[in-house]
Amino acid sequence: MPYIELSHTADLRIKVFSNTLKGLFIESYHALYSILFGNNQECTGNKHGIIRVEGEDTDLLLHDFLDEILYLTLVKEQKICSVKIKTFEPDRLLECEYTFRKLNKNEIKKEVKAITYHNLHIVKNNGKYETEVVMDV
Repeated sequence: MPYIELSHTADLRIKVFSNTLKGLFIESYHALYSILFGNNQECTGNKHGIIRVEGEDTDLLLHDFLDEILYLTLVKEQKICSVKIKTFEPDRLLECEYTFRKLNKNEIKKEVKAITYHNLHIVKNNGKYETEVVMDV
């Protein structure tokens, strides 16, 4: 499992792991979708989109990426089926191509209201990248 759930008083807090920094972004997306959809993550989408986020540092880039995923899902009602990173410049830019289909709101198992900035910090520990993400639920 690329993430674990940690205790938190009111929100949902997870720790995400990956061997690479780029992989940490993808694993964080998978963790978010696992929380939103539980075991019902299967998806086949034939529509395509682009995610482009810019950040002042890698932590903010990750926050903005997850925030955009959440926006596309909850506001634009897109269930994202796949994400492929095309451009990754840590501390600066992330561009992804994604496929999606129309979201059926009944598919959502746990509502996530927002990705917070609280304790969001990417570290390299024993050769692996990890981060904690706190979500307002």
